[in-house]
Amino acid sequence: MIIDNSLFYIEGTNKLIERKTYIDNLKGFLMVLVVIGHFIVPLTSGSSNLLFIRLYIYTFHMPCFLIINGILFKGNEGYMNFKKSIKVYFIPYVIVTLYYIVL
Repeated sequence: MIIDNSLFYIEGTNKLIERKTYIDNLKGFLMVLVVIGHFIVPLTSGSSNLLFIRLYIYTFHMPCFLIINGILFKGNEGYMNFKKSIKVYFIPYVIVTLYYIVL
């Protein structure tokens, strides 16, 4: 149940949680990148710049969605463990991605 734009209750509980608008903004930005990435796929055959942009977008937009949704799935507890999530998931992702780019 939504109280206003920034506060809402978790279903089945009486917990009132403040909505983090910067997470909503980041998800919106990532959605725009998905659209751009899919839109330029047919255009990349003739342009190395567009190919670079597409590959750049594809390296991080879906992992960011997964990280954000994983944080939100756990509720406030997941938000508090964000640093741990970065160490466990994001750093290995960056290492593997850099390895992939070098190859």
